[in-house]
This record gives sequence, structure tokens and C-alpha cells, in this order.
Amino acid sequence: MTTLTIPATFQALERVTDYLMQVVGQLDKETRSTIVLAVHELCMNIVQHAYAGESGVIELHARYDRRQLEIRIFDQGSHGYRHPEAIMPPNVNDYPESGWGIYIVHQVMDVVEYQRTNGQNQWYLVKNFA
Repeated sequence: MTTLTIPATFQALERVTDYLMQVVGQLDKETRSTIVLAVHELCMNIVQHAYAGESGVIELHARYDRRQLEIRIFDQGSHGYRHPEAIMPPNVNDYPESGWGIYIVHQVMDVVEYQRTNGQNQWYLVKNFA
């Protein structure tokens, strides 16, 4: 398992792409791109919503083998995630500026789990490969 720890800032999110490319670089371009997009969207949500202007870090742990990619993401942002009743796409006719992140994560990844324990937000993502 490889690890990346970055400051919870939008500027530091560039490092997430490089990190993931090292982990899943051997996958085809489309699969790599969608995985990077999903994880990047989740990390943006952590910066924007979990930390909401507070300072802190985001820690990513990734493990890849030919059958599966497993990613664990941790933060200590004071705001937890509230699960919606259903994961629905925003209405494209309303031209939403936000609201796509969690939807994208659920569309790309096969497993998306979240829990908040002892003041820590924990995400568990899995992508299975045939």
C-alpha cells in the first residue's frame, strides 16, 4: 500500500493526480482518467466541506493489483458527510456549479463507504477489474 499526505488545500490537490498515476499508471487511459477524476472530486469536497476553511491534511492510502484498486482517504475536518437518501445527479438544466462530486465517485467506484470515527472522516473506495 502506498501513502500520500497533503495539506487540505486546493493547490495541493495537484499531487493527488501524480500519486494516483503512479498507482494505476498501467491501466488504460479512460479507466485511469475516471479514477483520478473521482478521487480528485472527493478530495475537493473534503477541502471545501469537511475542512471548510480550516487547516489540516488529507491522507490517501492506495493498493492496486490486477483485480482491484482499493483507496482509503482520511481527514480530520470538523464537518462530517451526511449520506443522502439516494445518489442522484444534479439537474443539468439548472446548470449547477457544484453537486457532481459524490455522484461521480459513486458512478466510477464499485464500493463507496464513509464513516466518521473519533473526529476523523474515513472513506473507503474500491474499483474492481474484470
